[in-house]
Amino acid sequence: MSPGRLAVSRRWLRSETARGLLEGWYVIEECRGKRLSRRLLAAAEDWARREGCMEMASDTWIDRVTSQRVHEALGFEVVDRSVHYRKSLAQEAS
Repeated sequence: MSPGRLAVSRRWLRSETARGLLEGWYVIEECRGKRLSRRLLAAAEDWARREGCMEMASDTWIDRVTSQRVHEALGFEVVDRSVHYRKSLAQEAS
């Protein structure tokens, strides 16, 4: 099993600025504290720069405090908090 993983893609902001979007960022517990997140992020940032991105973006759940601390330790800043909604499109009984 891999000690960690990080998926990154390129997305466009409304301002037409490309940004690297981190998705699926995870380091297994026994490998934490060994700077693996820092190395994964550095590789993602290198890729994003080559793709013309001007910034990186990421998100995490509100209750994942450890993830928030890792993001902030690696230079990310909170820019927004949001509430997610859904609505079923299943047909209602008549």
